[in-house]
Amino acid sequence: MKKRILSAALALTLLVSLNVQALATAPEEKVLLDSERFQDILNEYPDEFGYVEETYGVEITDYTAETSDLIKQAARDAYNTDRFDCLSQLAAELAVAKYEQSMLNHPSAIDINGVTRVVQPIDTTVIRSYVPIKGVVLDRIATGVTSSKTVGGSISVDSGELIGGFSISAEVSVEASMEATGPEEGARLANGAKVTHRIISGILFGVMVRTTYADIDPWTGAQLGDPYYEYTIIDEDGIAYSHLAHIASPTYVEKATDSSYVTDNNYQDFKEHLASYPGDFI
Repeated sequence: MKKRILSAALALTLLVSLNVQALATAPEEKVLLDSERFQDILNEYPDEFGYVEETYGVEITDYTAETSDLIKQAARDAYNTDRFDCLSQLAAELAVAKYEQSMLNHPSAIDINGVTRVVQPIDTTVIRSYVPIKGVVLDRIATGVTSSKTVGGSISVDSGELIGGFSISAEVSVEASMEATGPEEGARLANGAKVTHRIISGILFGVMVRTTYADIDPWTGAQLGDPYYEYTIIDEDGIAYSHLAHIASPTYVEKATDSSYVTDNNYQDFKEHLASYPGDFI
């Protein structure tokens, strides 16, 4: 009897130990922004936070990677609606706050002619909120192709590339993919044009910012030289979209979220249009 009791006690002890160990090693989601700054933004956008919580069935108490993804998804899903602007601005404000906090916590130093300088950010200005920035064609699938395949690829902005007239200082690259088949035989666009292909586009979303920097002497705190600035894209995502299309001259491409379509002179013009104004095709 004692042996049985001891065995049961040992098993219970082992079970408790394993549970405690599991709880101790369970990963906690990293908080990306200090609580005071996050609370300020929460108070500024109560309706938007409430909308995200209700839409996705969550309670937002901290700014984590999951929170960030949900807010950005809500903005993308609300594209072409009255909600988009405020959700886009919320996503941008959170992204900038995280970006500034990261730069302050991880200052960089450079050496110029033997003189060490600390690069200090002075100001960050949002040039574009969380919006579609660049689009590419990932694939086009002809009518009648019924077998499904994974279509994917990268969307990149190179260092020095002009986006809306601004030269981007650092390269950005994202991936996007989706499962797709060709359109059904006999499908037509809203204008009656026969559908010839399904186009899969990849669109880079992100926040474009201008950051002003100054080089600081680490010993005296004195500013060395004039401030300078860089344009960068932060909090970027790659999203794949599907469009029915009539590829000819002219080319008609249906928007991803409704049956309206965009007209370009030809397929090459369409690709250039998509690259510069990807939001036109969502």
